[in-house]
Amino acid sequence: MGSSTSGPGDPQALYTLGRALSESSGQAVADPVRAAELYRRAAEKGHVLAGLRYGLALSEGSGIKRDPAAAQRWLVQAQLAQSVAPTVLVGKELDVVAAVVLGGASLMGGVGTVFGTFLGLALLA
Repeated sequence: MGSSTSGPGDPQALYTLGRALSESSGQAVADPVRAAELYRRAAEKGHVLAGLRYGLALSEGSGIKRDPAAAQRWLVQAQLAQSVAPTVLVGKELDVVAAVVLGGASLMGGVGTVFGTFLGLALLA
């Protein structure tokens, strides 16, 4: 099975193997590095859930170097595909608010910028 997905591969097969490697079970040992690579490859082939999982791996630094900006790109791309459950990022709300406030937006009203939010995100990284 491993050799058949190490080539170009089917996106669903890459995603499924990535899921198996990201979660340890009684018979399998988790390999987050390999899982992140498989998610990336499946996502680049258009697999939305793989893009979501790859974005989360980038956000958390799970099996891959933490990269909040790249994580945001993958997560937004998955969200734009409208295949992401609204509860996927529950628990990340304070991170989002912190990035926006650090980027210059006021909690008491006012105007922030997208560039400022990205700067706030970079400060949190």
